[in-house]
Amino acid sequence: MLDFPRLEGKRMKRGWDLAVGAAILIGALALRAADPLPLQQLRNLTFDTYQRLEPRAYDPASPVTIAAIDEKALARFGQWPWSRAILARITDRLTELGAAAVAFDVIFAEPDRTSPMAIAANLPQDAQYAPVRAQLALLPDPDAEFAAALARAPSVLAFTYSNDPALAHKKLDEKFGVTRLGDPEMDVAGFIQGGAYPIAPLPELAAAAHGLGDVQVGLPDPDGIVRRVPLVTRIGDAVFPSLAADALRVALGGQTAQVRMSRKRTVSLFGLSYEVWLQGIDKMRVGEAIIPVNANGELLLHDSGPVAQRYLSLADVLDPSFDSFPIMGHIVLIGTTVEGLKDTHATPLSPYAPGVEIHAQILEQVLGNSYLDRPYYADVLELAALAVFGLVLMGFLYRRSAIAGTAVLAAAVAVTVGGSWWAFAEKGYLFDPIYPGLAAIAMFGSGTLINYLRVEREKRNVRTAMARYLSPILADQVSQNPEQLKL
Repeated sequence: MLDFPRLEGKRMKRGWDLAVGAAILIGALALRAADPLPLQQLRNLTFDTYQRLEPRAYDPASPVTIAAIDEKALARFGQWPWSRAILARITDRLTELGAAAVAFDVIFAEPDRTSPMAIAANLPQDAQYAPVRAQLALLPDPDAEFAAALARAPSVLAFTYSNDPALAHKKLDEKFGVTRLGDPEMDVAGFIQGGAYPIAPLPELAAAAHGLGDVQVGLPDPDGIVRRVPLVTRIGDAVFPSLAADALRVALGGQTAQVRMSRKRTVSLFGLSYEVWLQGIDKMRVGEAIIPVNANGELLLHDSGPVAQRYLSLADVLDPSFDSFPIMGHIVLIGTTVEGLKDTHATPLSPYAPGVEIHAQILEQVLGNSYLDRPYYADVLELAALAVFGLVLMGFLYRRSAIAGTAVLAAAVAVTVGGSWWAFAEKGYLFDPIYPGLAAIAMFGSGTLINYLRVEREKRNVRTAMARYLSPILADQVSQNPEQLKL
């Protein structure tokens, strides 16, 4: 009696196939839950590609203007830093032209080095210079002139933070802070970027200004690209707005910005409700704008790329014939764009974006209601998609042909990528289609490979057994079509 391979072993081998597929699926889910840096970079690359394919459209009617300290302005007013008397004239002129807010992306932490007092202090102590000192003492103080202009204008000055103990004596007036709602007892040091001490403007300038904002545009990702811009920062345990956020507050009438703190958030998805651990900021409000920041108070940069229309030169502002159109009712940001002075950062669409341009883009997003948002439930949804893909593919590999499984895989990947693109283009939501698709492809590929190796092993066994009793040609035909074998 011939001893051919039994068909009962096929089910056992299929069971091993399922076990291998399940192990790969569980491993893929665990890897996604851990979310190591390479997966984050892959996700960022996907979202950057989306923005390159469809960048945020710049609206020429957007009430945000950058008044640049550019080469033309340096040629007119001289080497930077300029006298605060010049800045006072510029501030008054912008106020006269109807600016809704004038925000300086410059920290005036030291007294004006061109002031009469500073010049007098640098003169030799010889008696022959005494008359000069007396004349200089009669001249106005540029810092006082600038402070008076700031008080007359809807002005916002810049500050930043440091952990240098030498700045322990510095203080920042909390009248420019952010109101905390919800759970105000939360330790903000755990999730809001900042430092222990401020690098702040001169006290008389800070007291005269109508707002103060942090100029940091956010920490870049490991690849050096800025994708998230903080709208709040902290000095010690006090929370303050960013330069863009406080410029918006001043332009809208000076109401205090608000953040709602929360330790968890309830999310409803597919008719089910579950709680997401948050431990941070749930929402931020400036005026009537509800801004979709993440738990760290950061807003995703919806990049438009560099646009020349959002710029004008400060050299032109003092001209009597200057058209007030780009100033009237606008938030005017003053910052440097000169090489050597320019504070540049890489963004998804520009390798060298000035910091002032990033602040301007954040304001354009808020005023134009054009956001990117990665919802709190995005990770859960992506894990669920991966689990569904894996289970469906395991079923097809177990009961269907490889061709049917390939068709289902291709359709699933196409739907996932298409759905992710639609969510980005139409709603501004960011869902990752790449990792679930790659994991599903890996599962399907490994399952198909295992099936192929098993079938080849079975063919070799059949040929070996049949070769004892049949001609080589007939044995090969039976091994290729074992279902034709009849006892």
